[in-house]
Amino acid sequence: MTRQMIIGMHLGNGYGNLPGAWRAPAVDPTSYTSFDAKVRHAQAAERGKLQFLFLPDGPSHVGDIENEPPNFNLDVMVTLAAVARETNRIGLVATGSTTFNEPFNLARQFKALDVMSHGRTGWNAVTSSGEDVAANYGARLPSSSERYGRAHETVQLVQALWGSWGKAAWVHDKATGRFANAEQVAPINMGGNFVASRGPLYIPPSEQGQPVIFHAGGSPNALDLAGR
Repeated sequence: MTRQMIIGMHLGNGYGNLPGAWRAPAVDPTSYTSFDAKVRHAQAAERGKLQFLFLPDGPSHVGDIENEPPNFNLDVMVTLAAVARETNRIGLVATGSTTFNEPFNLARQFKALDVMSHGRTGWNAVTSSGEDVAANYGARLPSSSERYGRAHETVQLVQALWGSWGKAAWVHDKATGRFANAEQVAPINMGGNFVASRGPLYIPPSEQGQPVIFHAGGSPNALDLAGR
């Protein structure tokens, strides 16, 4: 069998991955806040036939703000929404923490982006690992077992919310006045030790059905989650 490598591009702060890239002669020093710059970079990646864009997220900055920009986008979902409207084929993968976000919000944001992009969205489901990030949410970082226990429940719950509309649920028949088949739109009523949701999500299926799920961790717990 012919095996091919899937290559994506890290779409970060608008400058590049090197800390001093913002000072390079050909770089616009205001690219950090320029969504137009992110769109141009995404379009170049699409022309180059890369498979997807990957947006990591902290969200925190504990570096040398005096001399170096933060590593991340202003907001990963807003950035990909801008990119989605100006690209056609490239995949759009954003990081969303399972520790500091509720499953319903994650499900809604990523499903809406998937619909907007005509089925090109992926979710990098991570647990977050820094006390600096936790401090921004007024919390302490839970133990690894607690974080991955919540992550496991969150992924299942998000997938259930994504599937709370059947494939043929959205009828939108103007002649009969029937907007949706209520029998195919159902609450999920799921809950575990860490998260719960009644549902349903109020967004019809996207063209790919559900966003693709990524996981970027490397610990034993992370590999176990990715395997599941």
